[in-house]
Amino acid sequence: MDTILSKKQKKENCYQALKAQIVTGLLKPGNALAEQAVMEEFSIGRTPLRDVFLRIQNDGLIIRIPRGNQTSSGIICRRISLQEDHT
Repeated sequence: MDTILSKKQKKENCYQALKAQIVTGLLKPGNALAEQAVMEEFSIGRTPLRDVFLRIQNDGLIIRIPRGNQTSSGIICRRISLQEDHT
């Protein structure tokens, strides 16, 4: 079997890792996620990464902050309460 991870598996690995980093507090509330750095860390493209960010946003773990007239937005970890279940 090929040892190179499929694009789908890379995307899932990125999602799981970022989610775990947020839930465990490794990425603190208010921390910005640098798109380019995450792309390099997980060897993932821009479009799959934006899909990952959307999933994590839908999980309630990050928020996107528009940057004026720029096409990109800021990705910020949000504070989660102990009552929220994100496992």
